[in-house]
This record gives sequence, structure tokens and C-alpha cells, in this order.
Amino acid sequence: MQDHLFLAEHYEPDLSVEQLQERCGRLRATAASAAQELAVRLVGSTVLPTEHCALYLFDAESAERVREVYRRSGLEPGRLTPAVSFDGEQPDLVNERRTR
Repeated sequence: MQDHLFLAEHYEPDLSVEQLQERCGRLRATAASAAQELAVRLVGSTVLPTEHCALYLFDAESAERVREVYRRSGLEPGRLTPAVSFDGEQPDLVNERRTR
């Protein structure tokens, strides 16, 4: 179980699947460029086309760091919620980065 997961949800009824994918790409690029400085990583993303919804899972030390990634990407975080993973195979990515 990880202690530093955050799920960002976006309901975007006016956006096409392509627009949701573009936003996902922008968010992923911003998170990657800020990974060292902010100790944040976009673990995964899922677009639900029929629901006009996108979900993003972040590994970060705080919600504030996730919000900073959003700020830098020019996007609003929508709903941002602490998350828990019960997949025991996942490493603690935040602590792993600290030891590099």
C-alpha cells in the first residue's frame, strides 16, 4: 500500500477524446519535466470516452505538489483525492527517488 497516491478526476463534457488525450499528453510532459524538482510522478492515466472523463494517478509527497504540476501545465486539477493502492507489488516510488 502506498501513502503518496493522489487521483485527479476531470469531467469534461465539452471535450472530444482527442482533446482529452492532448491534455493527458501535456500533463504527462509537465510532470516528467518537474519530476526531480517536485518529487512527483504521473503513474498512469485513463480516459473514459463515453463519460467524457479523464483520471490521473500521481505519486507525490503532497497534493500541493500535484497542484503545482497542474499549474505549470495550465490545467485545473478538477477533483484531487488521496488514493490507496492495494497492489502490494508496487514500490514506494517517492522513497525510491530519494535514494537516487
